[in-house]
Amino acid sequence: MPESLISVILLLLLVVIVGCVAQCASDWTVSSVTDVNNNEIFSIDRTSGKTTIKTLDSALVSLLLARIDALEAQVVALKATASPLTTFTIWGTSACPSPSTRIFDGLVIGPGKSQSGGGADLLCAPFENGGNVQKTVGGTATSRAFAYNAEFNTSTAGSTQQPVLRANDNFESRCASCEVAARLVSVVVGRRQCFAGWTVLYSGVLMAAPSTDAGRVSHICMLEPQQGAPFGLGTLDGGPQLSVVEFRRPGAPTAANANSEFAENPDIADLVCAVCFKR
Repeated sequence: MPESLISVILLLLLVVIVGCVAQCASDWTVSSVTDVNNNEIFSIDRTSGKTTIKTLDSALVSLLLARIDALEAQVVALKATASPLTTFTIWGTSACPSPSTRIFDGLVIGPGKSQSGGGADLLCAPFENGGNVQKTVGGTATSRAFAYNAEFNTSTAGSTQQPVLRANDNFESRCASCEVAARLVSVVVGRRQCFAGWTVLYSGVLMAAPSTDAGRVSHICMLEPQQGAPFGLGTLDGGPQLSVVEFRRPGAPTAANANSEFAENPDIADLVCAVCFKR
């Protein structure tokens, strides 16, 4: 008997069993299934447990197999198109990289550079905002957390990024929130390429607050300014500063990194980065 025919028979048998559990009277003795022409296909004897399988009508078999094939095709199509959407932030531009789409663009904001309290991360605040509450009269300033425009602090950027990063010193930074059809988005530090199985969304330089600032901010992968020009000149009035991250090795290289660039260069200026996604 063909394997496909056996599958159809087993499927029908399962339907009968489930149907009987839900609907059959407790005193039934024989249950059977018939085709469209009222011909018995198979029957189950409750007393003996004997199952009798009759010859299936070829037209009915063909119809069932065709429906099964159609359902399998639909499942394959759904699996191919049902990619989840993942969001990420691109720093340094208002445009989202292909194949992602933009949710909104905005301004990079964060805690004050001389403040030890408040938040510790950078945020992308949309330009199209609304609903913010006006400060109450007589509010105590020290009881609040503060957020300021973030500015590039790149006057000491390494020669590999000159004059691009240095030219953007004191400028405010743009950002955008993006979504992409992918299961995962990850940041890779120390290289501009993604690893096998991952695709690059964008690459740039790793940035954080200068080591001399009291306020710390999270590391971000900043798109290099020539690809996403800043839009205004800041005044360095207390907002978070965005500086290039420099790698420094405090001691001799270990066996794990003896052959890496980090081991060969104790002080590497301007660490690069890449933002990668996996479908």
